[in-house]
Amino acid sequence: MPANKRPETVTTPHASTSIDSLPRSSSAASMDADPSQAEQKCYVHHALNQITQLVADQLVRWKLTKGKVKHASGLNNSCLDTERWLAPNQPHLQHLAAASSAGTSLEANLKHITLTLATWNAVWEVYLDPKWGRQRLRLYRAQDRTLEQFFKKVRSEEAMAEVSAKCHGRAKELVVFFSAASIGTV
Repeated sequence: MPANKRPETVTTPHASTSIDSLPRSSSAASMDADPSQAEQKCYVHHALNQITQLVADQLVRWKLTKGKVKHASGLNNSCLDTERWLAPNQPHLQHLAAASSAGTSLEANLKHITLTLATWNAVWEVYLDPKWGRQRLRLYRAQDRTLEQFFKKVRSEEAMAEVSAKCHGRAKELVVFFSAASIGTV
């Protein structure tokens, strides 16, 4: 190829890119005389784009959100289970709420006491079911276990990066970000 002619495309290991499609700056115009500099610029530009995409993919892969923690710890399913288990008790609880003991009249207090005694067995039959205890045990430190599992994966990725560094002469960078947001309820 003659020294004064620019190449049409530069082939990189991952794709081919046209030099003419890259944005031109004033310093790029001075490189027209040397096609090897233009090739290098194109290759570097393309390689940086690919590295940026790989880093972004890695961060998305290891992103741990509050929603992921709730799902992995079983909190979402426990909320649905609780709603389903309490559904038969809703009429009893609504009657109790309607007959509140907040009134100072004797009639209001008697009505509340009567309804409490009438619904006592039905309400406590649901609350004393062993499934509530099992649910509480499942949720005990579930978020901590979820975070522990996440960081085990991160540590195993670090170990794989060390092996990769020994094999290929370079290591993948591992970046962990922490946030000040709380995971539990206040």
